[in-house]
Amino acid sequence: MTNNTFRIYTIMYHRISGDDNDLITVRAKEFEKHLIFFKDNYLYPDPKQLIESFKMKRYNNIPDDTILITFDDGYEDNFKFARPLLKKYGLRALVFLVSGHIGKDNNWNHKYAKKIQHMSTKEIIEAKDVFYYGCHTENHYNLLRLNDAGLHLEITESKKKLENILGYPVDTFSYPYGFYNKRVSSFVKDSFTVSFSTYNKGKNFNWTASPHTIRRINPLDCEIQDFPDHMFKFRNSYLYK
Repeated sequence: MTNNTFRIYTIMYHRISGDDNDLITVRAKEFEKHLIFFKDNYLYPDPKQLIESFKMKRYNNIPDDTILITFDDGYEDNFKFARPLLKKYGLRALVFLVSGHIGKDNNWNHKYAKKIQHMSTKEIIEAKDVFYYGCHTENHYNLLRLNDAGLHLEITESKKKLENILGYPVDTFSYPYGFYNKRVSSFVKDSFTVSFSTYNKGKNFNWTASPHTIRRINPLDCEIQDFPDHMFKFRNSYLYK
């Protein structure tokens, strides 16, 4: 591509497991179907290289019709089930970690009765071969409800904690619940290159014009056989000029 015109289809996952009772879960066999489709139909650059190219405004390095797979929260089943499948197909993913819950249970998914374990520090480091990491705050709080001190802890201090664990700059951020406003996004802009909301509801967005309010496609909204039409529907929304 030339100039800064490119298409990125950003996909949002949470859990990969065999648990049908959790509404944020995609079964492993379905996830594998998604990966096969992505592999056959789209280009898939390394997430780190993609973010660095955007940060340095090297838009010619960003291929058209690019897939970026993301995971929110950093659940242990990402390590157990998603990682082996990504390795199988030679793909990588961007995983947003909740720094205060590393190795601990989930306590915000109130619609699901069972405890859900997050990846441990050891698993996070081991999975660097497939996962590139971003920040999803310290405690997964609704950022709209926090004062400036709270925002500093959840955003800035969480970033520092993750960088100490990972050993590289954390340049990406995901808003818990997708909630943000001007005050929240101003904190985020000071620390991150790009930031992601929840999923695309048909509204246009643009990495170049709005790099801190990037929307994503939720695969739970459509079956794999509907992915081509679903993505085509968003094609104009993802065309960046």
